[in-house]
Amino acid sequence: MDGFYRRGDVWWARLAVPARLRQAAGRREFVQSCRTTDKHAGRVVAAALLARWRRQLFELEGGQVDIEKLVGGGPRAPNTAPGWEVGGKALFRGAGCILCKPRWLTQDACL
Repeated sequence: MDGFYRRGDVWWARLAVPARLRQAAGRREFVQSCRTTDKHAGRVVAAALLARWRRQLFELEGGQVDIEKLVGGGPRAPNTAPGWEVGGKALFRGAGCILCKPRWLTQDACL
């Protein structure tokens, strides 16, 4: 995980602030201790810290998520087999999908 490292025995999280946002953020980087010596627990804490910091940076840029673009606003994938959709979005691209890559698998075996 990027931004996850150890100082002595304690795990830390770090995220550099992009140059274009440093003035608005008021800092060059976010750094905080995960307050644990356990690597697995530290990863969980670091993931939460990094997510919070990234969201703050996203909001500083005036970012908003367009749900329509994420869910169903794009064009349909070519060679999409009918009946394999959820909310209008194809789950695979037919015989070329990674789930069907071994050519001996059929569409019925996919998913």
